[in-house]
Amino acid sequence: MLTDAVLADVSDVLDQTLRAAVTGPGALDARVINDVALVHRIRAMGLGHPVEELHACGALQVLGYVIDPSAAAPQTRQEIADAIGRGAATDFGTALLPAMQGHASAVRAAWRRAPSRGLADTFVHAFRRLVDLAGPDVPNFPTRLLDLAAALDARYGFDEPQGVLEDLNTAIGLAQQAISVAPDDRDVVRRAHLLLGPMLVTRDEVNPGFEDITAALGSYRTVVELTDTDDLQYEARLLNLRRAQQLADNP
Repeated sequence: MLTDAVLADVSDVLDQTLRAAVTGPGALDARVINDVALVHRIRAMGLGHPVEELHACGALQVLGYVIDPSAAAPQTRQEIADAIGRGAATDFGTALLPAMQGHASAVRAAWRRAPSRGLADTFVHAFRRLVDLAGPDVPNFPTRLLDLAAALDARYGFDEPQGVLEDLNTAIGLAQQAISVAPDDRDVVRRAHLLLGPMLVTRDEVNPGFEDITAALGSYRTVVELTDTDDLQYEARLLNLRRAQQLADNP
């Protein structure tokens, strides 16, 4: 699909931007970033998710402005000024991360709207790039690990039954890493186990040698323990736990 190809092209441009950034901001062309922002703006008009696409557009416009203020289109300058007024970064190193996050979130929204094989690769790459760029020292690093894990799991699921087991193995490892990084963060731990339970069951079905059912049962149990009983998802999660228990009891 044309929309998938455009997002893949945008992803390539952002990769080129990061490579050029190693030389320094002076090696970057703000017009290229502004063009990428325009792609997201156009997609917001009907091809993509309006909120996510416009968020990506705004963050990229700020990045382009930081690189070269004179390259900003007149009609976008007020938007940029408003974003900076709300606290958007005005230095390259800090503005880069929100721009990449905005793009990744827009790709994820596109995937949820209309998944495809080509978009699966762009989805994974966008969040892998974000993890590599942010590094382990940012406060929300565990969340970024889980975002990448979810992307890998989505690609594996889309490709089933020919999915690459490495995607599933890596996704499981990332979710486990997120828990080890933030063991006291209730939201991180719950989300990690929400991912781990189904992934571990799937891996056990594909390769019983991993013996993942016991770990999967633990994940389903943890999810129930971390879900309030008045939560709308509580009964469904309790049912998932019972099903996991049946799998464990009848290997």
